[in-house]
Amino acid sequence: MTKKTDTIPSTPTSANAHSMPTSDVIELMNDLTECCKDGAAGYEKASRDADSLSLKGVFTRLSEERGQFATELQAEVSRLGGVPELRGTVAGAMHRGWNDVKSALGGRDDAAILVDCEHGEDTAKKNFDAAAAKHLPMTVHSIVSRQAEAVRIAHNEIRDLRDIAVPRTHG
Repeated sequence: MTKKTDTIPSTPTSANAHSMPTSDVIELMNDLTECCKDGAAGYEKASRDADSLSLKGVFTRLSEERGQFATELQAEVSRLGGVPELRGTVAGAMHRGWNDVKSALGGRDDAAILVDCEHGEDTAKKNFDAAAAKHLPMTVHSIVSRQAEAVRIAHNEIRDLRDIAVPRTHG
């Protein structure tokens, strides 16, 4: 017999949806929080490093958005009785450290920063799309789906800016 708090009814969007254990929902949301924390820190660094004022503005806006996403996910984890993740990943911190080295050596112009940001967006998009495809509780699904759509929009914006900064050659 399971306790009421052991599972949360999943979204009614799928006829065969099963209840997902609360611990799995919390783990998923904490993984997304880490992703958002990495994104916020990465965009903050990109904003500091960028030469273009317009890019600095884009990066600052996206850093703040990812920070807000993390806060929202943390609040939902707490509401579900879990302990919210407070930091990003070790891999994200190592990547930012490597970018510091490249910046110090003069190898990080705005085009290179956009390429790095696009790689980060690829990861965020993959993580959010995978999470949005799961059978989540309705409140969690609403949050994750909304954030996944914003991540897709940011991904496309960064990709388009990268395409302008780093034109592809045909040949």
